[in-house]
Amino acid sequence: MADHDHQDTSSDDEHVRVDVVDLRQTSAHAYNGRIWTVFIATSAVATDPSIAVATGFGYPIPNVNDIGPIAEMFILKMHLPEVLKLHKSGSRCMLIIDVTNYPNISTSVDTRDQNVVNPDDDQFSVDVRNIWNSYNLTSEIPTIIVNLGVSFVGLKRLPLAG
Repeated sequence: MADHDHQDTSSDDEHVRVDVVDLRQTSAHAYNGRIWTVFIATSAVATDPSIAVATGFGYPIPNVNDIGPIAEMFILKMHLPEVLKLHKSGSRCMLIIDVTNYPNISTSVDTRDQNVVNPDDDQFSVDVRNIWNSYNLTSEIPTIIVNLGVSFVGLKRLPLAG
């Protein structure tokens, strides 16, 4: 899978891409042994103007499946010290971006071995294991974008520089 490849593993045609152009951190909390950082999208561009307006007013948009490269890189930048520290020690990690409660976006760095966490033979689990085992620790991080409300999961690689 090439850099920035995006795989939609669901069949729901109601997904919405929102290009978030401004985020602010609202909180951080521990859950399931990981620290989750929560951001709120405060400004966005979308093909449907009502989505951009709803984002600005903080109204939930349940079927968002992509937040665009500006927001992805901002989130990665916020987690970069942790990612670089893990990579320097030889540990693998994966960035999780949960857009289920958009415009609230929960993010975490997952260090669990994906060979153990995703042992199934379905295509998504195979893709997760493949990217986990093959990504370059010096230049990229595997990233999962998830929306549990619409059974959407996307998998991509984000560059560590750029």
